[in-house]
Amino acid sequence: MLKRALDQIRPAYITVDVSSYAVEFRQSRGGELAARLAAFRRADGTLPASLEAVEAQIAVPFEAQTVAEWCSAYELVGDNDDSRSRLEMFEKELMSPENLAYLSTESFPSLPVQVGRQWEKARVSWRQLRAGAPCDERIAGIIRRLLMQPGESLCHITGWEHVAPLAELLADHSPTLRLLDEFA
Repeated sequence: MLKRALDQIRPAYITVDVSSYAVEFRQSRGGELAARLAAFRRADGTLPASLEAVEAQIAVPFEAQTVAEWCSAYELVGDNDDSRSRLEMFEKELMSPENLAYLSTESFPSLPVQVGRQWEKARVSWRQLRAGAPCDERIAGIIRRLLMQPGESLCHITGWEHVAPLAELLADHSPTLRLLDEFA
């Protein structure tokens, strides 16, 4: 969907709410982290539903990967310090052998079901959220700086929870708000 959206919008420049640290971490540590899941794979190679989302978190975020494949005029604007803190916890706690063993025995919906639920939540709630988080204010400042360059169309890719707060912070620029499923 993201590639289809970019093909339709054709922005001159893209910002992505993913940190460069998050991409580099997954590129350098992803293989080792994925190997920790090997013991939990079934004979057919699949994982228990409870570990599908864990495996998905090991991959380079699709937003960063898709944008990098689509163009070279982009900027990863996520917070490296926040990512470092979260990914240290991810690696040490969530990916610990004890926690993976525990999760493998728990009952969770499959990853497609979890994603579907997030889409349902996003469609209902995304315009109702309001600004206030420091991360939204920081990213709004980056976008505002980029919007000062005349004649450039800008597309910012972020999670649905940030769309309305960023739109509120950047209201003087009249942003167009869209969810990716509009491009399905």
